[in-house]
Amino acid sequence: MDPQVKQKINHIIGELNNIARELDDLSNGIAREFKGIGADKCAQSLQSAAQKYRSVGHELRKI
Repeated sequence: MDPQVKQKINHIIGELNNIARELDDLSNGIAREFKGIGADKCAQSLQSAAQKYRSVGHELRKI
C-alpha cells in the first residue's frame, strides 16, 4: 500500500479514536451530572455512537 495512503488511514483512525473518547467523556459527564431516564438514554446513545466510531477504526486497521 502507498505510504501516503497508509498515513492518511492512520490519521483517520486516530481522529475516530479521539471522537470516540470525547463521546465517552460526554456520556460519563451526563451520567454523573444528570439523573433520570432521559439522561440515561442520552448517555447510552453516546456510548453506542462511540462504539460505532471504534468499530469503523477497527475495520480501517484491516486495510
